[in-house]
Amino acid sequence: MAALDAVQMQASGEHGEQVMRQFDKDLQTAMLDNTTGSVYLSNGNYNLTDEGNIEITVSNGYGDTQSENIPMGTLRYEDEAGNKFAHQAGGVWRKTGESASVVSKPGIRYYTEQSGGNEVGRIDFSVTNLRGNVERGTNRVTQQPSASTSGLDVGDVGFVSHVAIEVSDTPYHDAWYRFLKTEFEASSASDCDVADGADKNIICHDEANQEVTVIATIDGTNPFANHVEIDPTVYGGLYADRITGAYGSDLTVRGYENHNISNRSADLFAIDDGVTLNGGAEVQGIPVVNDHLRPTASGDPNVSPLAYAAALERGNSPPRYDYINTTADGSTAAFWLTGQHDSLVANMSQPFDSVDSIDSNVENKALDYLESNPDVTDIESYGGTTVDSGLYYGDDLDGSITTINTSDGDVHIGIGSGGGPLELSNLSITGNNSAYIYTESHVDIRQDVEVPGNRTGALWVYGSNSSTIDVERDYEGVVYAPGSHVTIDDGVEITGAVVGGTTNLHGDATINFDRTLRTDVPIPTENRDISIEADRTRNPLDVTFVLDRSGSMGETGTVTGSGWQSVPSPPGDLSLTVDSAASHSLEYYSCSPYCTLETADPGESFDPYFSSVRIKGGDSTDSVTIRYGSDPEGLRADATKDFIDLLNQSNDDRAGVFEFNYNGYELHSLSRDIDDVHDSVSVTSGGGTDISSGIERAIDEYSATPTPGRDRIMIVLSDGENSNPAADSRTRAQAQRAENRDITVYTIGLGENNINKPLLRDAATDDGEFHMIDNASQLEDIFEGIANREIQQKSDLSFDISVSPTMSGTSSDYVVNIDTQTVNIGG
Repeated sequence: MAALDAVQMQASGEHGEQVMRQFDKDLQTAMLDNTTGSVYLSNGNYNLTDEGNIEITVSNGYGDTQSENIPMGTLRYEDEAGNKFAHQAGGVWRKTGESASVVSKPGIRYYTEQSGGNEVGRIDFSVTNLRGNVERGTNRVTQQPSASTSGLDVGDVGFVSHVAIEVSDTPYHDAWYRFLKTEFEASSASDCDVADGADKNIICHDEANQEVTVIATIDGTNPFANHVEIDPTVYGGLYADRITGAYGSDLTVRGYENHNISNRSADLFAIDDGVTLNGGAEVQGIPVVNDHLRPTASGDPNVSPLAYAAALERGNSPPRYDYINTTADGSTAAFWLTGQHDSLVANMSQPFDSVDSIDSNVENKALDYLESNPDVTDIESYGGTTVDSGLYYGDDLDGSITTINTSDGDVHIGIGSGGGPLELSNLSITGNNSAYIYTESHVDIRQDVEVPGNRTGALWVYGSNSSTIDVERDYEGVVYAPGSHVTIDDGVEITGAVVGGTTNLHGDATINFDRTLRTDVPIPTENRDISIEADRTRNPLDVTFVLDRSGSMGETGTVTGSGWQSVPSPPGDLSLTVDSAASHSLEYYSCSPYCTLETADPGESFDPYFSSVRIKGGDSTDSVTIRYGSDPEGLRADATKDFIDLLNQSNDDRAGVFEFNYNGYELHSLSRDIDDVHDSVSVTSGGGTDISSGIERAIDEYSATPTPGRDRIMIVLSDGENSNPAADSRTRAQAQRAENRDITVYTIGLGENNINKPLLRDAATDDGEFHMIDNASQLEDIFEGIANREIQQKSDLSFDISVSPTMSGTSSDYVVNIDTQTVNIGG
């Protein structure tokens, strides 16, 4: 009989579920008419009651929240067998003892979509609130006007990072918990405060108070930036509406990838007008202009590797142009810019799109919100030198802020037009997030601005049409101010990108473009592959390598067996290091002040007091490698050999290799026998440092008078500073001697300590470069980058842009689509 009762109870329960499912279906059908309809309730006990609430709270992640409360009028049903059911918030629930389960889901859905290259969350919320008095049989359904929105009215919140949905005072709370946990793929947590945010969806269950809260991520990565809705167009390292005057200095625009600035190659910059170059112009990069590219009447500028121009019709071109190919309709496909046949210009089938103004985004969305919101921090009265994550506003930023720390999140700073200029001086961006500065006033970059690891997207300075941008010192980051007036001073190096309006280039400039910033390519697809066979070849090269062989460059050693044995004694303050791949640790004595037996594990550094070590637990077959110094494995030799392999003996290239410690040494004189020079490269270490001795020995290989038609290059590598400070003046004197002999000097500083950066920077010539790297494993990339600049680009006329940009963008489709229906049910 007990088993039969259980079967009957189960059958009755299944029938009750069907009754409530049918009620839900009939209710939805009745609501389609938007006015009136009816539902039929079969046998059983029914009543309508308020049985809980749903509160939706949106947060912008900066302390601002807004909430909306939705009552849950619930239809309760108990069948003749005592099974209990409910229709609540559009779902059907079953109560069994103290627990509840979901029969059919309520109208709440969470999903993600791509917006601006990021994955963002969205919520659809469609629930019913039942009212009235019900009875068995036919009940009339009257629908009240819908309280629906296409996105929650966030009001003063302005933008949304997270949404909290709290379901309270419902006896079905445990079923709500399971449903929301599954729907939002949420992780259980003990504290759910929407103001605190979260990097993933979380859920909390307060059983005692019958309360469930889920926190959902929306635009949690950068909500304020999505509110401002700037969709940047970045073609390359520089964009300008026009360049003032005829440009006659050195402009270098090169791109790099994966934050590896050591390996750069020529890249794009776009001018939304014509450009005139005079005879002194040396352009290393790929200018793309929306009109003519012209030399002055008597000038012979140089553009390498090539340029693109939109206006090249034969009838409009100066007679000095030397055409090399025309299409069937008579338009020019490509031509030499001057009679020297060393500057190739290709035609574009159509001009590129101009970059749109962001005035309304900066002024109406960013600055208006930051100025009017009382919870935004006043940057002028901030008082510190370090700004942490959050929102800031003021009419002045005078250079007192030296660090923007993004470790805990993004930083947004608005600078109005009521005060002084926005001054960026000796500013450093730290952390793994980003800083955004919005202004409509003057921006003055007076001292160097740096971001971590060449991650230039960590700093964006946004300006309006009324902004003026003066870049007086080296800058790392992005200046994005379409239509503004930009000035870049002589000798400035920009790592990132500049997008402006009318632009003054006051002399030489270098722009290192982070290719991860590119959002579009200004060259039409059909014009991106250029292959021109012409009689231009690069000049023969005379390349000398000047390599540090001082004791601090280091060496390796091997410890074998189980007994005590001597190891090298590193010079200065260098320590020995156990190879990180070693399978055993080493034991040694440390005596400070008493002697104790210590252990150095793989990857650890140590200083043995008695210059002796043994393998811990080793036997006669074991071995452990130890090393010290900046380049113990001699990777500088491998990088040098790889560079030499790129030289061309048939092009009359020559190479020579030299070393230095206190003195200069010749490994191989400057020679056309490239293979023999390659085989001569080997490295040793020992002694002090006098950089001038190595440079002097290499310079002596070059004749005092440069040979016309040959290019001279010297690469100098050192891991420290001169042992005798008096050698600094000799090093600078030798660098000047190299410049007088028309030798392009590249200098490389290797290591993290005791590097005389000013000296190595001074030793590099204006047309060379100074590189700073942390470890020898980066040498290959540095040498390859120099080779790309000096060898490969000068010999290859084939050009192909293969950019698949990730379009950055934002979405204004906030955030929670709510549709709440209040329905009256009566007999």
